[in-house]
Amino acid sequence: MPKPLAMLLAVLLLALSAAAAAFGLAAVYRSEAATLIEQWYWPEDQAGPPAWAWEQVHRYLWLAGRLAPFDAQILTDLGQLYELRVGEAPAPGSNADLDRALGYYRQSLALRPSWPYAWADLALVKITQARLDAEFAFAMQRALTLGPWQTSVQASIAAGGLSVWDQLPATLQTRVEHTVARGLSNGSRLMPLVARRFGLIATGAP
Repeated sequence: MPKPLAMLLAVLLLALSAAAAAFGLAAVYRSEAATLIEQWYWPEDQAGPPAWAWEQVHRYLWLAGRLAPFDAQILTDLGQLYELRVGEAPAPGSNADLDRALGYYRQSLALRPSWPYAWADLALVKITQARLDAEFAFAMQRALTLGPWQTSVQASIAAGGLSVWDQLPATLQTRVEHTVARGLSNGSRLMPLVARRFGLIATGAP
């Protein structure tokens, strides 16, 4: 084998080894972050996870993102992390965290535009922010189109759409109606909960 070619192959092997090591370490950091999130507990009067825990998880995910900058899932994880800090009821000033979450979801979707979960995350943040604009409508449509059999996507989008029903354009109302009907007919365990919550079926119905 000619010497220049052998050197080129050696360099390529080293680069591949370094990339594999980086991705492996990124997976470790992401796993550590997931373990911490599972251990979180916060009382009812607290808006989100303890500050120290949030910072630790953020550090793990940030490091994972530095090691694997083209991993769309890590970017989605970071978006969800900023949403977790906001909690169930957004407090004044929390829009900054929601804007950060949106930014990460947009970056994730730029890398993986066919991922329905990130489209659903983006649409739901826009609902929380009461920003039902063209981006919101597009995100809802993409989530419903790309994730027809992902029950969590369909249920979360249906719940989000029903929560702002009067503000939805007719086309989206129709899509949400069809989504609810399909979920109720195909054995989804989540859609009946959504339907009961919004009074679409009786509370005592099976």
